[in-house]
Amino acid sequence: MKITEGLFSRMVLQRRPRKEGGFPFSGSSKSPGTLFARVSTAGSDGSGPWYVAGRAKKGTFSGELKTLPNGGPYSIELEIRDSAGKVLTKRTVRDVLVGDVWVLAGQSNMEGCGMANQAAKSHPMSRAFYMDDRWGTAKDPLHNMWDCVDKVHWIIKGGVRPNVREHCTGPGVAFAQEMHRRNGIPQGLIPCAHGGTSMAQWDPAKKSEGGNSLYGATIRRVQKVGGRVAGIVWYQGESDAFGGEAGAAAFREKTRELIRCFRRDCKCPALPFVMVQLSRFIPKTPDHGAAWNRVQEEQLQLARSLKAVGTVPAVDLALDDLIHLGGEAQQILGRRLALEMDYLQRGGRAAPPPIRLKSWNLEHIPRTDSGKIILSYEGVAGKLTSGSRPAGFYVGDEQGTNTIYNIQLHKNEVHVLTSLRTKALSLAHLHYGYGTNPYCNIVDEAGRSLPVFGPLPLRRPGAFSEFCRQFQCATTPISLQDLKSPEKLKPLAWKKRSFDQEFANRSKEFQELKEGTLLYQAEFSCPTDMRLKLMLGYDGPVCAWVDGKMMLNDWQGTNPAIPDEGQSKSIPCTKGKHRVVVAVGANDGKAWGIFLRLERTDLSPSQRRKGLKDLPVPGFC
Repeated sequence: MKITEGLFSRMVLQRRPRKEGGFPFSGSSKSPGTLFARVSTAGSDGSGPWYVAGRAKKGTFSGELKTLPNGGPYSIELEIRDSAGKVLTKRTVRDVLVGDVWVLAGQSNMEGCGMANQAAKSHPMSRAFYMDDRWGTAKDPLHNMWDCVDKVHWIIKGGVRPNVREHCTGPGVAFAQEMHRRNGIPQGLIPCAHGGTSMAQWDPAKKSEGGNSLYGATIRRVQKVGGRVAGIVWYQGESDAFGGEAGAAAFREKTRELIRCFRRDCKCPALPFVMVQLSRFIPKTPDHGAAWNRVQEEQLQLARSLKAVGTVPAVDLALDDLIHLGGEAQQILGRRLALEMDYLQRGGRAAPPPIRLKSWNLEHIPRTDSGKIILSYEGVAGKLTSGSRPAGFYVGDEQGTNTIYNIQLHKNEVHVLTSLRTKALSLAHLHYGYGTNPYCNIVDEAGRSLPVFGPLPLRRPGAFSEFCRQFQCATTPISLQDLKSPEKLKPLAWKKRSFDQEFANRSKEFQELKEGTLLYQAEFSCPTDMRLKLMLGYDGPVCAWVDGKMMLNDWQGTNPAIPDEGQSKSIPCTKGKHRVVVAVGANDGKAWGIFLRLERTDLSPSQRRKGLKDLPVPGFC
């Protein structure tokens, strides 16, 4: 009798509700007959009742153990008997536990590259199904790839046997031990990660390739231990961030499909899936910051949009090299993963919910005439703390300089103080963990980091058009005060101009003109009838007309130009095209230019509550 699936000495059986049946197993046997099973626990005399567990025929057998209580260890005696009750063959499976079994998958930070002298010590209630298909006590390195059964790990290495790496640690052992500490039941791990792999290499469509593909090999190993697991623990994304914007843009849908397929093939529609949000990376080549942050943001949004999915931040943890978490950091990460998984399994009665940004608003700081961002977080255990000066947020100006001069922590709130004026701040973007190698140190009292996010637009909620960046531009020597209407001027030499930024800068023309007026003209289109107002920023005397009707005039002007500082009254605009003209006085050559966009003002409270994302807004032609 040889067991090939579902029941092995020293294994952890995935616990299951009684209504789902017992524990299936199968194998080969030359003896046909009835399969009997008897289960005993440590210290018993082995005199438990025998019961019919299955059948053996045509060289194979299959059976099912009755449901067992969590814990163990159990000894399971198996016998195949003929119709007269004679024992034809038998086998005993020893030291079997019943608890939770987890898949560990992804790339090198899950495989483990931290220093082994900081690895977690082994525990008898934490087991691993090593890559040579052998169960044993879970200890690092879990991914003994040099002895692997599945050929994919050789294929990825170009057909070369993977190197022996006996001095590395990952988060798996610490995760299992923390789960056991929290719920008191045995834990089993199925290590399946491989360093440097991308989402394309983890494509579930390659399942049919079996052990020649990463996904196929993972599902083969799940089937080998009984076909059911408690959840997936995932750390991957670095390779896709290295693929630039294209790799990052496709990351969310590829991960979503991977989760769907794991749930299908593990026969659990709500199988918990916890992923690590990318940590840090010190690049040797030009910065991958935009793609890196994009993948981090996608990981965060996946947890918000999918049921039973969690994302665990790691941006504050120490590295042992340019990209791999250190040994001590891996132990911290393992415990964080367990907290998140326990929350998904048992809810808030067992573990705190994930830390998430709940709301934000802007306030004016009179002393510095600048703006402050107040961020409110939910899910904070206790209060936020940093151990030293809080760091990690970024609000850049046009030169890319971080404008934050102080960060204050108040229980579950973060106050970010910047040098930007409030109006300018409202057009900026906020990040936590900007770039590939930020310094972030804000955690809650459970030791969990704030998640990386951004870019978060700080514009107040509203149904706005984009800023106009293409104008017909003209110049007239007539002063703004004498300019009654552009319609009454002699024909002007309008020239089309495109501007790289939201600020339509014509400073050189203003300096050359000294006196007179510069004009900006643009067309916009309304997809339906609506009410609008002009949103202007300017640094000289200004007038603005829509379809020949004056909408705004400020003979004094402001300085500097601040987006949305000048707002016209609300006017009705019919469906179709309209024309806006903005005239700016040269102001003795001191004026520079304008910001211009439109805001829709006819929205009901219910429309604002439902969200403004999909509402029709005007657009510049």
